[in-house]
Amino acid sequence: FPSHDRRRVVPILRPLNVKFQIIMSIARRTGWYFISSISSPLLSFLTLPVYTTRLGPEQYGVFALGSSLAAVVSATAGSVSTLSLPVELNRYKGDDRRRYLGAVLLLAFLAAVLSSLVVFTGYSAAAAAFNLELLGDRATFLSIAGALFASAWAVSVEIMTIEGRAKNFATTTIIQTVVGAIFVCIALFVFNDTNNALFWGFFGAGASGVCSLMISLSDCFSFGHLRRWMPVAARGGFAAVLVSLTENIKTAVERSYVGLMVGAYQLGLLAHGQSYKSYSMALTNSVSRSLTPTALCEARDIQPGFRVTLQLWVPVQVMVVGITLVFALVGRELIGVLTHGKFVDATPFAIGMMLTLLLQTMAKPQTALMLARGQGHIYAYLHTGAIVVAIVWLFAAVPMLGIWGAISSFALQTLVHRLTVIWFANRIYRLPFTDFWVIGGFVLTCLCIAADNKFALCFASRFCLVGILGFLLIWRTRKY
Repeated sequence: FPSHDRRRVVPILRPLNVKFQIIMSIARRTGWYFISSISSPLLSFLTLPVYTTRLGPEQYGVFALGSSLAAVVSATAGSVSTLSLPVELNRYKGDDRRRYLGAVLLLAFLAAVLSSLVVFTGYSAAAAAFNLELLGDRATFLSIAGALFASAWAVSVEIMTIEGRAKNFATTTIIQTVVGAIFVCIALFVFNDTNNALFWGFFGAGASGVCSLMISLSDCFSFGHLRRWMPVAARGGFAAVLVSLTENIKTAVERSYVGLMVGAYQLGLLAHGQSYKSYSMALTNSVSRSLTPTALCEARDIQPGFRVTLQLWVPVQVMVVGITLVFALVGRELIGVLTHGKFVDATPFAIGMMLTLLLQTMAKPQTALMLARGQGHIYAYLHTGAIVVAIVWLFAAVPMLGIWGAISSFALQTLVHRLTVIWFANRIYRLPFTDFWVIGGFVLTCLCIAADNKFALCFASRFCLVGILGFLLIWRTRKY
């Protein structure tokens, strides 16, 4: 532009440039989060055939129990300042900011130590009462140490998320997965410690997270004037801890109860079936996190239609349906190849857990509507109530149904939560029902299982059926 035109054009372009930079910053963060959410489950999936050369369902069952107990500890520590950090972190600078972060880390450490004493003492008492001790001394020690390490990492994740350090988060997550795999392989193939190999991997992953915390935040915190800063760090901590404990205690109680009632072998099959759900959730969660700002924005409209949200979310539901059909038709062969035939009996459990994941994709617009209209606390209470219902059903169903009692408790929890969310959201603004693919997925899965049982389809026929159904699913969702 000529100089006299440049003076008029530059003020117009400057806001566009700022907006472009913001969009690119969000895109970069989203990309890093997507990489971390995909790469870690992928690495875990690739190492599965290596681990299962030495490990079987019993070892995985014991580890599922120990890791669930450790998750209660890390979740408690990580949630103590969950509500305080988004409000307070960006308000302070210099020494005040460092002292505030120091108080946050110290509070998390104290919560981790206290909760680890309560959780593992309670488990030891319950195991002694049932006269069945699944965790050995070394496994217990590694679980406690790994839980304390994971607690520090849980706090650093909150800090990194608020500060937008997506690259640091993604890099550390990948490093943790790699270090954990190295520790497991050393324990298996060097020291032949099959009973504790997975616990060594958990320990190594947690230790690498602490190292990342010390490197990335070493100059960002200090311990001083704790009488002033500890109450600031603990603001809202009770409510956050209550919600976190409800979810994680349910998992720990479920695995402890199932392990005590049916044994470590059956618990290992259940945990293996859950792992495929976790791998699939990595895909759904990456889309869900990226979609949340858009869904919340559409929820604030006077007459929300969630057009963009549904265009992006319905294909996610179809993807979950497709994965579920794969397990329903060729799951036994797939799991057999991945685990050297040791976990083939987990195939029905994998199908059941994938169906619970399909239920979890329900009520996406209704959830955004409640959160955007200031009803997030009601959403949390509905979630807590659903967990309580599921725990009651768990204790009643497992003695009768075994593993299927635990799976049905997952399904009941998800269904009660999603249906109550739909009911409450309709009181705010009535939205049309959009989760037809959830119903269709259940129907298709049942039909495929029934056809296989009725006609005893060979592998080639089932494989061709997977291809045909996959093509039809893609064709039906092309408009999205």
